[in-house]
Amino acid sequence: MTDAGPRPPAFEHAGLETGLLRLRCVTPGRLEAPLVAWLGGMEAGRAELPEGSAGFQPGDPLTLRIGRLPCAAPGEMLRFAQPGGGGGDLAPPLALADGRVAWALLGPGEPVVEALEAHQGVLHGRLVNAVNGLFAPPFSARVNGALPRAVVAETPRPRPDGASVIRFALSLRPEEIGEAGLSVEIRAEGVEAPLARWALAPVVLQEAETLAGLAARLRRLEQASTLRAARLRLDLDHGFATRDARFEAFVEHVVGLIAGAGPAGGRIAAPDDRIEALLTPLRALLDEATPPPATLPAERRLGPGDGAFTLGWHPPEEAFRWMGPSGMVENPDPWRPVRAVRLRVAQVYGSDRPRLLASLDARHAPLRLEPVEGGTEVLIEPEEALAFDVLRLDSLTHGSPAREGRGDDTRELSLAVTEVVFLYAGDGGGT
Repeated sequence: MTDAGPRPPAFEHAGLETGLLRLRCVTPGRLEAPLVAWLGGMEAGRAELPEGSAGFQPGDPLTLRIGRLPCAAPGEMLRFAQPGGGGGDLAPPLALADGRVAWALLGPGEPVVEALEAHQGVLHGRLVNAVNGLFAPPFSARVNGALPRAVVAETPRPRPDGASVIRFALSLRPEEIGEAGLSVEIRAEGVEAPLARWALAPVVLQEAETLAGLAARLRRLEQASTLRAARLRLDLDHGFATRDARFEAFVEHVVGLIAGAGPAGGRIAAPDDRIEALLTPLRALLDEATPPPATLPAERRLGPGDGAFTLGWHPPEEAFRWMGPSGMVENPDPWRPVRAVRLRVAQVYGSDRPRLLASLDARHAPLRLEPVEGGTEVLIEPEEALAFDVLRLDSLTHGSPAREGRGDDTRELSLAVTEVVFLYAGDGGGT
């Protein structure tokens, strides 16, 4: 073997088991440094040599201990080389795309759920896995012990240390909150125990506080509130009347003093222009009406960089934002009934038009498509105006350019959205 051409692999794959990957020598040679398994430029494991170096003959075994699999882009392969890359690949690269090799080596790894919290009717969380960064199973949730239902999850994203982070979300339904509160178990396929549990505790009542007692307390509170409001109105009316009387008396006194310094004979003359100039701003201040209540806009426009684009969206680009297979958009005014939501779609990956499913919280919503200049407009119209927290979109067409040989982009893409507009029912009046 010479340095003129590429060096052939020194080993072939001989099997694997939990935490161990076995190789067998096919070309004689000598290793002067440990053989290291690399994934995405990070070390996944190594085979230590007893004397720091060792010679190998065909048929000799070599075992690598695999301690972790860093999170890597789709298509990355497990490679085998010495530190520094000297000698090139010493065994054929091992494909990990289907997940079976990673599962055989490390199982699920050490998945840990962090930052599990509810916001606007949606339970958000993050799954961190520092051991098996390729673990990306389907997620499900059991709410109040009922049958499992699907959880929306993003593809794994790498941390600088190689651990994977998967963000997920579950829409909670109002009818699921009962007298016993609400309990949620987050599960992953292949893991027997729940990954996390989250609960909303019920309101604990004293034994003596029956429904009749609570109703009586509510009536007393309403009566006390009405009396306080009436007393406040009387106090305000009395205060305004006293203020007006004092101001009128002050004005009469000032006018009398000025008139008394006028011509002889004691005749009280009418105020001259100077007095009127002083009184006019005061009268305007008293007559100024209470400003009308602020009006809420009839629609809310969300651009690509708006924070309402939460789970399932890639970072915004200049004029649009790519969505993965699914995406969630938070309603800016969740207490207001919405008559429609309008999306402007600039591009669709792998198709000439969007193929979408839409739901408002947990309710399916019909939609229609309309070609417009520069893309497609998606109009989501519920049967009647309703208030909701989150719009969820599921695309039936999506893909990865890198996986399909169309480029280097490893992201999972479906729609490129330029804006989302929430159209509210009513006249937009505020309170």
